[in-house]
Amino acid sequence: MTRQTKVKANTRVEIFADEYVSVMNICPMALTLTSEPYGRGRKLDFLKFGDTRQVAYSDLVRMMDNHPTFLEKGYFYILDQRVIQKHGLAQVYENILDKEKLDKIFSMGEQSLELYKQASDSQRGFIERVLIKKIRDGEQVDLNLISKIEKVSNSKIMERANQAREIMEDVEE
Repeated sequence: MTRQTKVKANTRVEIFADEYVSVMNICPMALTLTSEPYGRGRKLDFLKFGDTRQVAYSDLVRMMDNHPTFLEKGYFYILDQRVIQKHGLAQVYENILDKEKLDKIFSMGEQSLELYKQASDSQRGFIERVLIKKIRDGEQVDLNLISKIEKVSNSKIMERANQAREIMEDVEE
């Protein structure tokens, strides 16, 4: 993962308009950010989860303004603490898991349930979709963890995965 730029608290943050900032896609699908409404202006295309792109700070500010819900819900992650501090995003970022934490959940590590509980609602939805896809595709998953996540979320991950598998089988026939 790209290293985040650290900033000391209570320091004035200066970022030049033409300075490049790293941004990462942390939703499990392709994502396009634009600097103007209706797909106009500068475009930042991410093809998959974890893709990282560089964008001029001035364009990023316009993208943040154009896609505020994508920012708040954790569709993308700004990898520069200066931007987070300058725009007062620390509280928003407290409820957004970065790629490293999401990877821990997807690998079914020990902290998966606790990390899931920390995720924003939209990230929980992303996590559930990834788990459903893993189950549907026959990948190894920790069924105990799935059960615990189902209890926390009131979501029927196994049921949805089985339905998805049935649909895939019907399509293949």
